Amino acid sequence: MKRTYHLWLLPILTPIYYLASCYLIPGLRIKLAAPPLTYFLESLGSAMGFKLLVSILAASITCLIVDLVRGFLPDRTQRLLESYKK
Repeated sequence: MKRTYHLWLLPILTPIYYLASCYLIPGLRIKLAAPPLTYFLESLGSAMGFKLLVSILAASITCLIVDLVRGFLPDRTQRLLESYKK
């Protein structure tokens, strides 16, 4: 059976998690009284490295969970056990 890695989710989930970290995590929100476009652009640039690291990590964990749920590790473990029985 052919295994599918769900790494294609990374470029989709990373910007979603990045925007979520901009607005949903209270410690990462910026305190700025400005028009919506200015606030949006400033929130993207504020703590960019940390937010990017967190969003890539969250997207990677999501891909791992999807692979686990789809049965990647149990099938691989089963094949490994069968190879030792030979």
